[in-house]
Parts: sequence; structure tokens; C-alpha cells
Amino acid sequence: MDGICYIGEISKEQMTVGKPLLYGSVLAILFVGYYLINMQGRIRQKIAYVLLLIALMRSFKYYNLNCMWHGMQPPMGSPYRFAFIYVFLIIEMAHAGFL
Repeated sequence: MDGICYIGEISKEQMTVGKPLLYGSVLAILFVGYYLINMQGRIRQKIAYVLLLIALMRSFKYYNLNCMWHGMQPPMGSPYRFAFIYVFLIIEMAHAGFL
């Protein structure tokens, strides 16, 4: 999971066999941290968000979990098509932290 939330250059090989392509801002990561340490808000919702983030991060690392997101078929083309869910969840949590 090295460099999962950083920006940088990608190559063509990255698109098909590399690590997941995750694009988000550093500000969003800061607001996620604020959301999680803020005492206001629903604890159950925070736990659900964190568990979903953990499940998605595990899916990036383990091939069998990755295949579950692809309908139990080996991924072809882009191996991490579900990466947008991770980015959307980070943005959603950052929005809650901002408010």
C-alpha cells in the first residue's frame, strides 16, 4: 500500500498491471482526520466508514478480494475499477469533516 494517496506520474503499465490509481487532495485527507477525531457526529457512521475503507484497502492488496469486485472473474484491463468508491468515500468523509 505504498504511496496510495499521493500524486505522481503514471506509465501505461500502471493502468493495466500497476497499483490502483487514486486521486484525491491532501486537504481531503486532513478533513477526514478531523472528521474521525471530532467528538460530534454519529459513532456508528464513523465505524461504518472506517470499516468500508479498510475493506477497500484490503481489496487493493489481496487478489481474491479484488476478484470479488469483478464478479469473481480475473480483472482484465483496469484491475482496480472499484477505486472510485474509495476516492468517493474519502471525499464524503472530508465533506462531513468540513461541515
